[in-house]
Amino acid sequence: MAAIAHDTLIKYSQRVYDGMEKEAKRNGDDTLIWEGGITAFYNSLHISNAHYSQVMGFLEEIGAVVQLRRGSRGVLSQYALHFRPADDAESSAYDSSLTRPTPVDKLATRVAGIERRLDGIDLKEYIANTERRLQKLESENRRSA
Repeated sequence: MAAIAHDTLIKYSQRVYDGMEKEAKRNGDDTLIWEGGITAFYNSLHISNAHYSQVMGFLEEIGAVVQLRRGSRGVLSQYALHFRPADDAESSAYDSSLTRPTPVDKLATRVAGIERRLDGIDLKEYIANTERRLQKLESENRRSA
């Protein structure tokens, strides 16, 4: 993996996120969903392919994007977009030290990303609401069958 400076990693990650956001559509839960050929999309941004794994890994590690479906020939990749990386985003994807991040450091980064995504969401109410909606749909489906 070609090492890149942290500020460059942030800049590239923001460029990828911004491009995905422009093409994304909202699903039924109001989540932004980007769908397409990720390699061709990445190449269209004129960022070196040598940085692809580091940039996409960074976006996923901080929780900015979540891969919902891995693409292949004839199948488009799909990502949920959660937030644009901040200028001061930190991650073990960029490690300026001579040692690797510890499992605790990696876990702390992942927890921070989850907390950012859940900020302001009452998870218990969200699950209960989803369960009610699902039961209603199942009931309607049984009646129409």
